[in-house]
Amino acid sequence: MTAGLAALLAGLDPWLRPGTYVFATVAPGTALDVEPVASMAEDEGRTVVLAEADVARLGLAATYRCAWITLRVASPLESVGLLARVTAALAERGISVNPVAGYHHDHLFVPRDRAEDAMAALAALRPDPPHPPHPPGPSPAVSHAVGVCAGSGWPRTLGRCW
Repeated sequence: MTAGLAALLAGLDPWLRPGTYVFATVAPGTALDVEPVASMAEDEGRTVVLAEADVARLGLAATYRCAWITLRVASPLESVGLLARVTAALAERGISVNPVAGYHHDHLFVPRDRAEDAMAALAALRPDPPHPPHPPGPSPAVSHAVGVCAGSGWPRTLGRCW
């Protein structure tokens, strides 16, 4: 793993946005009275991602009822491997994902009923936090260790917790 990818994963900070979203398609040039959260021009029409309530109000056919997760790490558009790692982690748990790269952040659309599972998968991508520094005094590896200190998990040495 590159240092850049490691830093991106360490700062992943996924945010599960409130609401339910869906994908729909409209003819090119169709005016909507609501701003899509994502839009992509395709040969067949314009794909839009909208709040579920807006799609129902507009009478559009929709598919893929989903949750919107923003990866709140500043990921440059040139970064390599972040979405590959994220989508692989979701695939390992059987979670489909439709990613969208924004200028500042990457965004994920996952099935609404799997949103919490997706958040758990993303949390598992973050590296373990660094180990705390050794407490003052003798090394915790001292052979006089008897038991473990409550709260810190450090070995009890010389009869006391450091």
